[in-house]
Amino acid sequence: MKRLRFLDKLGMTAGAVIVMADFLYMPTDPEAARRYLQQLLISPTTLSSSQIADTWSPEVRAAAMFSATTARDDALEELRQEILATMNVLTPIDGVVSGNDLASARLRFQNWLADNGWERPEGVEPGSIADLSSARRIDLIINTKVQQAYAVGDYRQQQTQEARALYPYLRYVADPRPTRRPDHWRLNGLILPKDHLFWRGHTGPWDYNCFCTVEELSQDEAEAEGIGQAAVEGDRAIVTFSGGTFEVLAPASGYSFDPALGLTEEA
Repeated sequence: MKRLRFLDKLGMTAGAVIVMADFLYMPTDPEAARRYLQQLLISPTTLSSSQIADTWSPEVRAAAMFSATTARDDALEELRQEILATMNVLTPIDGVVSGNDLASARLRFQNWLADNGWERPEGVEPGSIADLSSARRIDLIINTKVQQAYAVGDYRQQQTQEARALYPYLRYVADPRPTRRPDHWRLNGLILPKDHLFWRGHTGPWDYNCFCTVEELSQDEAEAEGIGQAAVEGDRAIVTFSGGTFEVLAPASGYSFDPALGLTEEA
């Protein structure tokens, strides 16, 4: 039951594939992750990321298949299918499916846009993060949605009665890439009770392109390593562990995702 969602390259095991970063995914409930993505409501919008952050509730964002300034429902559905295809490589059922890696998914979506009359909006610079056809934007969408789906699957598994009894604590495991955010990295190793409010907004991903996650711990493991403290106050938290205290602020991007809101029945 107790598993970590990514491992060092030296810890490669069957059923895990390097695709998006220099580590391996090890999802705890890939089927729940897929169900979450499949049941998202297609939600075309002309709003920017900041406007979505200001006007859409966390519940709406957790239940919607959307991307800022993407007003075509067929493009969003195509994106969903490419995300699901990529997940089939990350968590293969019968081995790696050729052509479903991130680069292939990106190329297929770019070709789909070209073949289906999509036009870059006026004023959007080609190749920029605002350009839906750019590698940067497509990779951002796929990475974020896959991580969100895995977080939902993990949350479902972690909150079962058996899991809560065996592993009542979670440890923050920071994004292992050199490009990780410093404010995410300093949370590495933080241990809190599994039902702590802090985890509802900081299990990873808690910003765009975040690859942080959490690991389950038993009572004995948590006590041996040292249990931290966190006081959540609106969109900020004061965290204390390993002899230090610091403030954790909500992402400046306006990103917000609570895996508890993504459970299939609620979504």
